[in-house]
Amino acid sequence: MDWLPKNTHRLLWIDHFEDGFPSQKRHFLNILGDDLPSDHLVANPAILIGPLPDALMDQLSGTPQQNTEAEALITLCILLNVGHWDAKLLVSGSSDYVEFWEGNVLFHSESTEALKRAAELLDTYDLNTPWD
Repeated sequence: MDWLPKNTHRLLWIDHFEDGFPSQKRHFLNILGDDLPSDHLVANPAILIGPLPDALMDQLSGTPQQNTEAEALITLCILLNVGHWDAKLLVSGSSDYVEFWEGNVLFHSESTEALKRAAELLDTYDLNTPWD
């Protein structure tokens, strides 16, 4: 989440809802809220999140709504990886995006500096895939 600009809206676009993702679908619906129809994820594959606080780790850095949305976005991204689903996290005004693909996290950018920052984040959180 720290890789993309935080001062604008983010769109989490999730592909391939045809099978219903039975293993994690209930978790997704619980995060998105109550009273959603059972086909919500099929009919609405995009989830819009507002601008996030500068320091997601600091619980006092944003409004309660920002903190709730940040936590929901992080949890949804974790579920994407656990479920090995496909999705893209887009930010308005930027061509950079994060792709979730079958349990992998991929960073796309035309900027060498942005890709270096992505590598630093992966190293910081020990998220690199080990190569044998």
